[in-house]
Amino acid sequence: MLAAAVTGPVTGVASNISGGVSAGLGVTGNAAMESAISAGVRSLIGKSSVALVNNQGDLGAALEELGSSSNLRSLATNMVTARLVTQATNTLEVPKISPGASVAENMAVAARRGVIEASIRVGAEAAFGAGAELLGRSRCGRG
Repeated sequence: MLAAAVTGPVTGVASNISGGVSAGLGVTGNAAMESAISAGVRSLIGKSSVALVNNQGDLGAALEELGSSSNLRSLATNMVTARLVTQATNTLEVPKISPGASVAENMAVAARRGVIEASIRVGAEAAFGAGAELLGRSRCGRG
C-alpha cells in the first residue's frame, strides 16, 4: 500500500526511464525485453521509495537495503516474469483486455493472462530461490 501511494505519481517517469534504457540497449521494438526493463524500473522505483521510508531518509542505509540478496532476487524475478509473460502471451496470441469487448470476454482474457503469469512467476521464484540456496551452500562449504 505504501509503495503504491509513493510511486503512483511517478508512473510516467518510470515509463520514460524504461523507454530510454530500452533505446540505449537497442531493444526498442522487442516487446519481451521492453516488458522486462519496464518491470525492473518500476520495481526499483517502488523498492527505493520504501527503502528510503524504512530508513528514515538515510540514503546509505536505503542503498544497502536495495542491494540485499532478497531485493535482487525479487528484481530478477519481476524482470524474468515480465519478459516470459509477454513472450508467452504473444506466442499464444492471447488478446489484450479491450474496452470494446464484453465484460465476460475481458474476464476470460484476464483469467488466461493471470494463469500464465502465475505459472511463470512460481517457476521464476522457485528458480531464483533454489539458485540462491545452492549458492549459499556452496559458499559455506555445505553443498
